[in-house]
Amino acid sequence: AALGFPAAASAAPVVSPAGPEVTAGPAAKPEPTDLKPAFTTMANRPISRSEVRERGQSWLDDHVPYSQSAYHTNQYGSYRQDCSGFVSMAWNLERSENTQSLLPLMTDIDRSDLKFGDALWRTGHIALFVGWNDEARTRPVVWEEYDYGHFAEQRVWSASYAATFTAKRYRNIVEDAPPPPDAGISVGSDGTQLILNRKGNGTALAKKGIGLYGWTVETDPVVKKVATNGGVQLILTKDGTVLAKDTIGLYEWTVETDAVVTDIAVGSDGTQMILDNTGTVLAKKGIGLYGWTVETDAVVKQIATNGGVQLILDNTGTVLAKNSIGQYGWTRETDAVVGKIAVGSDGTQLILDNTGTVSAKDTIGLYGWTAETDAVVTDIAAGSDGTQMILDRTGTVLAKDTIGLYGWTVETDAVVDRIATNGGVQLILDRNDTVLAKTGIGLYGWTLESDSIV
Repeated sequence: AALGFPAAASAAPVVSPAGPEVTAGPAAKPEPTDLKPAFTTMANRPISRSEVRERGQSWLDDHVPYSQSAYHTNQYGSYRQDCSGFVSMAWNLERSENTQSLLPLMTDIDRSDLKFGDALWRTGHIALFVGWNDEARTRPVVWEEYDYGHFAEQRVWSASYAATFTAKRYRNIVEDAPPPPDAGISVGSDGTQLILNRKGNGTALAKKGIGLYGWTVETDPVVKKVATNGGVQLILTKDGTVLAKDTIGLYEWTVETDAVVTDIAVGSDGTQMILDNTGTVLAKKGIGLYGWTVETDAVVKQIATNGGVQLILDNTGTVLAKNSIGQYGWTRETDAVVGKIAVGSDGTQLILDNTGTVSAKDTIGLYGWTAETDAVVTDIAAGSDGTQMILDRTGTVLAKDTIGLYGWTVETDAVVDRIATNGGVQLILDRNDTVLAKTGIGLYGWTLESDSIV
């Protein structure tokens, strides 16, 4: 029996179905003995789970066919095209191992501790663990090189088949570093600007109007993220509590949640969305502690709302959308390729895919996306007036107000770290940690808004 396989809460998400459920494995084959070097760089070094995901995805994208004799070569090296070769490639091992020679490189773990990039192993077969296909955590979703006639692919295993495998972890896998602190700039459809003064250890300041002066201290030094729209200000404190208000000033904050929240968003129509520490989304309108409606299962990693449209990005990289508060009514918008989402109050949706390409559309549904850029973008923002902002890999900001590949105007030199836009106002945080603002599309007209705040 597999090690530690009671149905228990897991660090891994429940992910979408991945085709027919697998109930039996491939026919037994001799272990390959040709353990060729992979010609990879910095092999056997510590590797993050996000790097494992990137490497593994490359074989799924290339549709690498199963073979115990052929080797697939790409930017990550040359590896044998079977189950253990695939895992060796994903883990950046110095050669294509077999299921037995992998054993000294792995440790046993409990099923409840499985995370993306761990493995399910038995003699003769191994697969990368992706997530769970059911709330009971009995049917794993895996990436694997399965058998002749198949390509590297994502599949769902039945509970009975999964129970014949042992949960394993590569000894050199490491957790991803936490993301950098939120830049702490936000602008609402009414022109309210919120900034987070990290040099003040987490104090929020607010104002209306462009210029260096006029900031009002809004909080004590307890804040880690800010959001504003439609006249509503939201703050997320360092302990995970959300507070809200609709006036500028130090007082009148209302507690909205217990200390369980990891992300916040607010739309021009006053819709508030929160993402809790399980990956579940809740939403409501109105300031106060009560009235939250559960919107999703525990599968979400990013949220956005504006103009009555709610967007979520799930743990597979798939975007879903709807235009009402409640658990049902989500429409799938994309394949599992997206890294970031934004939506304007005019309904313009922006997505940034895993290649760095931006696409846009203005309706809910799977189709209708228009490519907006080449694969060069790191951040996106959409405003209530239709303004789109992008930040490219050099730190340059570009903007436009129509959907399509052309029409971008360069807004800055290559000096910017973060962007925000709404209500006709554009905000940037430059690499000196200074905020600047303006109200029109073009290279000139930026006004210094703050001293260094981060």
